[in-house]
Amino acid sequence: MVPPGCSGENNTLKRRLAFQQMKIGNRVSGFNLSEINGGLVNLYQTNCKYKLILFWETSCPMCKEILPQLKSWYYGKDIDVEVFAISIDEDRAAWQDFILNYDFPWINLNEPNKWGGKVTTDYNLYATPTMFLLDEKNRILAKPIDFTGFLEALSELSIE
Repeated sequence: MVPPGCSGENNTLKRRLAFQQMKIGNRVSGFNLSEINGGLVNLYQTNCKYKLILFWETSCPMCKEILPQLKSWYYGKDIDVEVFAISIDEDRAAWQDFILNYDFPWINLNEPNKWGGKVTTDYNLYATPTMFLLDEKNRILAKPIDFTGFLEALSELSIE
């Protein structure tokens, strides 16, 4: 299913250009998004060796599978990776309740404009969950499709 607002030649061209920008090795767009307490988080101002950007939403069954796996991994991680979990939920209260209920320990952000938001457009988002593993210069190292793929990408980093 194509997200609302993605039909028409102009939007198709924009999505193709965004797809080209999201290749491994390319630098991702920065963002300023609201965290659970209302403050803004800037991707570029967070210093760590690696970053995982995870787009998700509370109604996504696959997201509900990956989030607990990621949480278990996060508490025992032995590599400098920060997680930016970006919810595309329009209902901020439902998103906040979900985060507080599951006590996710990473950076929890919200893109309230769902598929039509600037960040979802910049990242060529068309499904949840979607992940991007970045280096310290915000370049894409991997685009894992599931938790196992994320672990595999991390193991390759450890080898290098």
